[in-house]
Amino acid sequence: MEFALTSEQLMLQESLKGFLSGALPLDTLKAVAAGDAAQRERIEQGLAEFGLTGLLAPESAGGLGLGLGLLDAVVVQDQLGYAAAPSNFTSTAIMTAAAPTLAADFVSGNARAAVTLQGLSTSSDAFVLGPADATHLLYVHGATTLRVTAWPGGEAL
Repeated sequence: MEFALTSEQLMLQESLKGFLSGALPLDTLKAVAAGDAAQRERIEQGLAEFGLTGLLAPESAGGLGLGLGLLDAVVVQDQLGYAAAPSNFTSTAIMTAAAPTLAADFVSGNARAAVTLQGLSTSSDAFVLGPADATHLLYVHGATTLRVTAWPGGEAL
């Protein structure tokens, strides 16, 4: 049995790597880290045009409908991490799977997802993954509770 990326996954990896290297020079990353919302939005728009918001979503929701699996998402996340890309790909991918009735809104960019994890440690603090302007929150408590709710970003949990 061979454990290797398929030719399609390698092509996805290389094309995303090329896109990110051109779209994210160090000055842009520094500007985003300093709070430049316009630069962050430009990056998110570029990633959406690349097709990342619809990568795992069904075609009926405006996604690519390619039936891609988690390994494809790992290939994408690997490249986003390598480039230090400020992206809400992970929260969007999780939300698209957790709330399929809302998938079209996430794919189109009309909704932004954040994910909060609570009950995974002894701390009572919540960890929120996603943009500050998130419109929906996926609440994960422990290993069994999932809840999707409308959430104006930045609101206290």
